[in-house]
Amino acid sequence: MSRTASPESAAQAPRADPSGVINVAVFLKSHCERGWEFRMSISSFKLSTLAATVVLATGMTSLPDAAYATTADKTTLGTVITGSPQHSLHGYNKLVAQPGTYARVVRTLDGSPIPQNLVNTQQLLAFGHMSDTQICDDQSPARVPFLDKRNDVDPSWDTGSAYRPQERLLAQMGAAMVSSLRNLGAGPATNLPLAFTLITGDMVDNAQYNETRTYIDMMDGGWIYPNNWANPTVEEGPGYGRNDTGHKYNMPDWSWYSTLPSAYYHPNGAKPYPNSPPDWYRQHDFPVIPYLLGASRRNFVSPGLGMPWYAAFGNHDMSIQGNLPPTGRVGGWAKNQATKAERIREIDAPWIMPDGFLDYASAIADALFNPTYEVPATADPNRRILSKSQFITEHFATAGWPAGHGFNASGKPYYVMPSSGPDDRFKFIALDTTNSNGFGAGGSIDPEQWTWLINELKAASTRYWAADGSGWVVNPNGKDKLIVLYGHHTIDSMDKITTDDGIPQVYSGAELEALLLRFPNVVMLVNGHTHRNAIKGHWATNRPGRYANYNGFWEVTSPAASDFPVQSRVIEMGLNSNFVANGVRENNYLSIYTTMLDIDAPVTFDPNGSMGDFRQLASVGRELSYNDPGDRHGAQVKGWRSGEASDRNAQLIVPAPFGMNDYPVQGERGTHIVTQKDDTKDVRILKVGINSTVLSTKELPAATVQNSDVIGTGQFTQGLKMGQDLVLRDADGKIRIKLLDWHLNEASYPGFGESVRGTVAATTALAGIGDFDGDGRSDLAWRRADGLSEIWFGGSAADRKSIDYGNNNDLTEPPPGAADWNIAAVGDFNADGYSDLMFENVLNHVVAIWYMKGATRVGDSYPSNWPHTQGYERVPGAAGDVLYAAGDDLIYRKTAGDKLGELRTVDAHSEWSRAITYQNVPGANAGFEWTTLALGDFNVDGRNDILWRHAGGSFAIWHLDREKYKYDALLNVAPTTDWKYRGLLKNTMTVIY
Repeated sequence: MSRTASPESAAQAPRADPSGVINVAVFLKSHCERGWEFRMSISSFKLSTLAATVVLATGMTSLPDAAYATTADKTTLGTVITGSPQHSLHGYNKLVAQPGTYARVVRTLDGSPIPQNLVNTQQLLAFGHMSDTQICDDQSPARVPFLDKRNDVDPSWDTGSAYRPQERLLAQMGAAMVSSLRNLGAGPATNLPLAFTLITGDMVDNAQYNETRTYIDMMDGGWIYPNNWANPTVEEGPGYGRNDTGHKYNMPDWSWYSTLPSAYYHPNGAKPYPNSPPDWYRQHDFPVIPYLLGASRRNFVSPGLGMPWYAAFGNHDMSIQGNLPPTGRVGGWAKNQATKAERIREIDAPWIMPDGFLDYASAIADALFNPTYEVPATADPNRRILSKSQFITEHFATAGWPAGHGFNASGKPYYVMPSSGPDDRFKFIALDTTNSNGFGAGGSIDPEQWTWLINELKAASTRYWAADGSGWVVNPNGKDKLIVLYGHHTIDSMDKITTDDGIPQVYSGAELEALLLRFPNVVMLVNGHTHRNAIKGHWATNRPGRYANYNGFWEVTSPAASDFPVQSRVIEMGLNSNFVANGVRENNYLSIYTTMLDIDAPVTFDPNGSMGDFRQLASVGRELSYNDPGDRHGAQVKGWRSGEASDRNAQLIVPAPFGMNDYPVQGERGTHIVTQKDDTKDVRILKVGINSTVLSTKELPAATVQNSDVIGTGQFTQGLKMGQDLVLRDADGKIRIKLLDWHLNEASYPGFGESVRGTVAATTALAGIGDFDGDGRSDLAWRRADGLSEIWFGGSAADRKSIDYGNNNDLTEPPPGAADWNIAAVGDFNADGYSDLMFENVLNHVVAIWYMKGATRVGDSYPSNWPHTQGYERVPGAAGDVLYAAGDDLIYRKTAGDKLGELRTVDAHSEWSRAITYQNVPGANAGFEWTTLALGDFNVDGRNDILWRHAGGSFAIWHLDREKYKYDALLNVAPTTDWKYRGLLKNTMTVIY
């Protein structure tokens, strides 16, 4: 570890002594000796040696490098949500968080022994995967929930997903999945931030416009309306509004409906008829939840993924309830039915053993010509069924990025993810596996797409196996890339083969497998559809030469947001080596790490609670889905969709398909430090790597920043550039925003507007930067000399609003226009997706928290027992993932009395305070020649760290694991006092992909 700091400055970064008290004197001594660097090298050596020992002893690979350290507490590596061992009389289980059940399993493609002495050499990429949210307008007249009970009697009908007891909560469950991916921070195996999320279809349930808009807004972030858009006050879901039917079990007819249990779940305990027994779900001990009915229809805000996302088609995205294309006589009727003012309540077809599609057709035809089964419904034109091209078009009406989410101007439902540059070494290919010919949910690939796919595979391969099996074909026009395909159907479910005179007109999953095995650069196929966890290795055995035993790929199938286990998956990739030639280690293996992620929802819920937050409703939906009796047949048990241990958290090893020693180093990432000279206005940005060293510096001359002061940093373009921006203020009070890309170069953004965003008076101070309206862009909060405040949304005075004090009757302080109060911090203190304001009285340091939505105060709290009343000062800034509670946190430092220098973390929402500890001993004794500057995640582990600066100009970082001190690092830059600290830039770019 090299340093350019002088011995004087290097001896002054705060460090902990062996007793557990972080002591400046010990820190001074340890850091001015070469022995400190040597200790770090020894530690790394021991880790690597230990890893090799483990491999030799067990045959299992481990992760010896600190950059691969597991951060398990946000994933199922630490705990997983599952059913309690206890259950009710009729088998209903509450859910519990069970620790240590999902350990990572190491696998090879063909089950052969794990390579010995495997060492991790480079992290490559991390991304998220979501599938099958099946956002559902359960009140739509086009739905056929009554077919679900037929599946309960005879599973061969395959209509078990026509109704789910949790379906009124699928939007909330999907938003909770989005929230958990957004909040993860970094992949647990590589510590890389998620570069994007793949969305592999069935994101809606019925191909409707209103469902599609809900899904896109859920991914982007924004208001979600889980109700009837034409009349939000009406309740016409299954079981309500004359939309009910009995569960007949094996009874021969419908004549006794009034004495049968309802086929639908009534969370308020209602019965369709006075003589009816409790509904079928209540008979399985489903709980009565008085507030659920109304709460499930209440509007809420999805936090959004906060990263690029790319979509692929699923059968539910283009067919009515995933089976019926909206064409032909029956499909056309169903398409028209969606927007009608009546619905089909029941189909009175006889109970016979079905013989395929004809039974469905007969049942639907029975309804077509028998209006006695119709009941009134509230018509809504927004329920119109979309075609494939219309579904694609909606992806361009987005507040997220990129526009179109992979779909492009060609209008094709398949595409290649755009290249990130000339050194791009990944190729992501989106497939359209849906088949619009005839009834059914199975998949296939049409001939036009098949030809396109072969050409795309060849373009990313310098060598591939001949179609006739004669040998390798050399392709000098190809450029070797790691190929990842993603689509909806699994290989086994691509079985819908359209024929013409017996001749197949499409390609099956078996044919796709054979094609992909001809191209050794294909390493993974990512999909969904089956609503369960599954990982399957595919390999070829007849490939001679260098590619012997190299040829194969992993099929990674993730579960649904609509069925238990209600999990998403994090996928990471890194290079490995167990071979050294002529002293050079060869990157001869690729590891794919898969990790399951539970949704951001409480483990349990109070059935008598108000259900005021979408996460509480998501918790209800998850528990209902676990207990759904209609989701199990034969030997299936609750939770069966979770799969085996090897289908969940895994390390999947692939021999490197081509030479990868020249793999490009990933781009800059982490949190960078902005400094500026007061006299010249020149700006210098210190690019901090995840190993807490300054990789390089970026110089911005005064003219580049319009001779202005840097007064803050933020994200003003919804993250498209993968970096953050500078907020500038010149001598005339003009406010500008300097857009930067992930290389810290000046960038442009379509529609961003004029360079000057507005003008403020000399006495107006920038109080903080946050996202007050939840749109993914930073907003500026200002405090004027007269005490009044306003917010510039998107950083522009053209969209400015004065802060609305809300209900003044219960407003304690600060009063409007109170000049003796400052806005001391901005952060999302209650974790609702909106930034809040913390006021502090400059005279007595009393604190007030205002919870905000936009510019309106919607709540407040007035903490009285915080450290600020006990001789502590606040560390500037607020940040999440410091404490275990949700929301942003604060850090305070003791300035007088006993425990001088102690640091305490504070959960601003619950008023909980806790000392930062080292070796479980609370307290810190850093001298006050060190100043705490800010909180930021410097090592990209999902935890915020503390940035310090010495009076002599040196920077140091204390890395935290929530409230526990992990280690510190003195930054390797020469100390200087003429460059002033101005802020932090969070850079999310991780790798060239």
